[in-house]
Amino acid sequence: MAEVGTEESSRAAVNKAGFVHERAVPDVIALPPRSAADLWRGHVVNPNYFEVASLSSEETAAFEARYLARVAELLNEPDAFDLPVMYVYARKPG
Repeated sequence: MAEVGTEESSRAAVNKAGFVHERAVPDVIALPPRSAADLWRGHVVNPNYFEVASLSSEETAAFEARYLARVAELLNEPDAFDLPVMYVYARKPG
């Protein structure tokens, strides 16, 4: 899968895939803040963060404490959990 974080990279990715780039529209998905504990539970079971499973129980506890403290700080920052996205519109040639 190609990274399409900019209009230029989205154009290159769809052209490489044989499509005609129409437009790229940047946007933001505003996620409501959740509790630090909820975010930790989601993080620790997420298969994209498999490294967490390789930690010892002591390392996991230390990581969890640092994670919860940092997320608690971020919960007070507006837009801290917003996700920038790029909607890419393309069509088949012809």
